[in-house]
Amino acid sequence: MQTVTLELPDTVDLREVRLMIFASLFGKGAISSGKAAALLGMERIDFLTAVGEYGISIFSDEDDLKRALDIRL
Repeated sequence: MQTVTLELPDTVDLREVRLMIFASLFGKGAISSGKAAALLGMERIDFLTAVGEYGISIFSDEDDLKRALDIRL
């Protein structure tokens, strides 16, 4: 695993920065939602809800979305 060090103003919410980074990695398929949630110390469902606030879909493609909708019907 790699480590990144950032110098940010004190006014920046570090939890929000970490969430934005992991949401971006999740959106690109570089990390799973479960792994991201674990690294953030949050429940997977909470992570999935949060990424939606950044406009990142939790579905990998249209077929994935259709399968999810079929399961709920």
